[in-house]
Amino acid sequence: MNISYMAIPDLNISVLEFIDNSCNISGVKRVDVISKKRNREFTDVRHLICYFLMQKLDNSVKTARFMNLDHASVLHAVKKTNNLIIKDKNFRQKYELIKTLI
Repeated sequence: MNISYMAIPDLNISVLEFIDNSCNISGVKRVDVISKKRNREFTDVRHLICYFLMQKLDNSVKTARFMNLDHASVLHAVKKTNNLIIKDKNFRQKYELIKTLI
């Protein structure tokens, strides 16, 4: 079984569905979010997805596999997301939108 189809604990959706839904809500394509592109519109969504997956999976290695990253990048994304939720109003709005999926 491909790990992308693994269900997220306590939710009725797979990791892949969560990633797709997050991208749709944010108006970006999954291929751009999973890529190495560093445009803010993609990195914000990428960081938020990592943040929520880490909350549910509590495993940076699994989250990294889903997002085509290394585990250190996932940990950085979580730390940066925590800071941006507090400091950046636009980022917080994206956070609240994606949070509705959880």
